[in-house]
Amino acid sequence: MAKTFTIEVAGIASLTEVTEMGPAMLFADSIIPTFHQTDDGTSRNDLIVTTNFEPDFSSIAAAEYQMLADDSQSEIAYDQSVGKFVEGNLIFGVATKAQVQADVRDYIFYELNGSDLGLFKGVCNSTQSQDYTPALVSANKNYMVSAAQVKALLG
Repeated sequence: MAKTFTIEVAGIASLTEVTEMGPAMLFADSIIPTFHQTDDGTSRNDLIVTTNFEPDFSSIAAAEYQMLADDSQSEIAYDQSVGKFVEGNLIFGVATKAQVQADVRDYIFYELNGSDLGLFKGVCNSTQSQDYTPALVSANKNYMVSAAQVKALLG
């Protein structure tokens, strides 16, 4: 019950792409960052991802990902997101490293080649309130899952 694919870090840039890839990235068994240089001299940062959650590539350009292995079993299809930034939620998205450092703990940041932006996943470190809205929320390119949803899903 696993798929392994490679995806360009820059290939997940919009809210739609983040939402489609959120479950596969948040619950990945393995994410290995790699540096890829093409024959024409361009370079990019790629991720090799192994996950039991069905990746959704419908909004991602075919040149930005490649399926490497598929065991032909049914992967878990999951489409659940919470709207409020709450301490303890798992979060995946696109942001600057400074935004991630300010409001996410236990994170990993996958840098976009030549940019201060990147993909990240981690745990929300604060709660959105009337007085405080994390910069990650205003960037609005994230996918969150509550701790209760994780427990129900992974049991």
